Amino acid sequence: MNILIIEPIGSGAILVDTAVEMGWNCFLLSYNKSDRILPNNPTWQMCSIIEADTNNKTEVIDTLNKRDYKFDIIVSGNEYYVPLSIELSIQYGLRTLPKNLIHISHDKSLMRAYLKELKLDNIWFDSISGNDDIHTKSIEYPCIIKPKNAAGSFHVNKANNIQELEFYYNLAQQEQHKELDHNIGKEMLIEEYLHGPEYSVEGYFTEEQFYLASITKKFLSEEPYFVEIGHLTPSYDLSQKQQETIENYINLILSALKVKIGVIHAEIRFNKNNQPSLVEIAFRLPGDKIVDLIKLSRNIDLAKAMLCSYANIPYKPKVNKDNTYSCIAFFYNRKSEKEILEIKNKKEFISKHINKNIQRKSLTDYRDRNGYFIFTSQDYSMLLNNMKQVWGS
Repeated sequence: MNILIIEPIGSGAILVDTAVEMGWNCFLLSYNKSDRILPNNPTWQMCSIIEADTNNKTEVIDTLNKRDYKFDIIVSGNEYYVPLSIELSIQYGLRTLPKNLIHISHDKSLMRAYLKELKLDNIWFDSISGNDDIHTKSIEYPCIIKPKNAAGSFHVNKANNIQELEFYYNLAQQEQHKELDHNIGKEMLIEEYLHGPEYSVEGYFTEEQFYLASITKKFLSEEPYFVEIGHLTPSYDLSQKQQETIENYINLILSALKVKIGVIHAEIRFNKNNQPSLVEIAFRLPGDKIVDLIKLSRNIDLAKAMLCSYANIPYKPKVNKDNTYSCIAFFYNRKSEKEILEIKNKKEFISKHINKNIQRKSLTDYRDRNGYFIFTSQDYSMLLNNMKQVWGS
């Protein structure tokens, strides 16, 4: 089986390890520069690397056409390159996501408009391209402002009034950091603020049938920012009826989008009528180690499920149903060696990663997170206590 993985960055990196473990011939399409540099480790050295600027479709196609490559599967290792993976799959005559997702899978404004037309999304939304729009358009407050084609809750803010909306719009426009060399862009999405709790929904297709892997409880930083500071899966605070309502809602969306392949990561909040409302949906693996959490708690390997789905190989895991919970807690405050050791010594501890260990005044986006700890237990209340300790509260 020959697989081409486009920019396996972040959560998509596990696709490389999984494909190699499955004995597949792995090709990596990457710019391999800037913040798209591939890691230098033994597993990845077993793969064939094809270098091209993945932000330039013409260059990618020209590079691939220079060699007589034979691919059985083409997938994206990152949310930004799902459209490219669809286009290349169509070119090679391979199974892939529906063609209509090329333009809307990574454009939150277009996805909202598409779902609203199908009466599957009824929240208020609009777009702004400058301060003039902020002052002339009829905007409902409070509202959420976000880039229409970014990821990771990057520059997602709550604005309570026109002054705050103008401030957050201008702040985003001044951003110097480029996610995988992508600009935020002048046009930004504004949408209704949903007051309810937030969850993510992860699932996969096998033999064109959708299976819900887990509903994950999300923990966010204080408003007006929405930095994800933790995840706990499966969610512990939803009734059976609420879970079924969420699953039915996601199934309606997938059916409307004609999706029958791969994995999905959706984020939902409950609206004022206590009904689930879509925050966003993506056709890639979830980030923030949620893949690892679901494997710990449910024994479902989403990376393997995704590859099997594209290869049209049935994936039938032996799902763990013993009420095991797993969580990840991120921290931004400095941790002493004593604190780290105390957390590591907890019986629920699985792993940790410390990127930086500096004291920060606030948490405004994912780049402010110093690191994380992962725990698992059959007692979710114990995990909540561990998470609070990591957060320092």
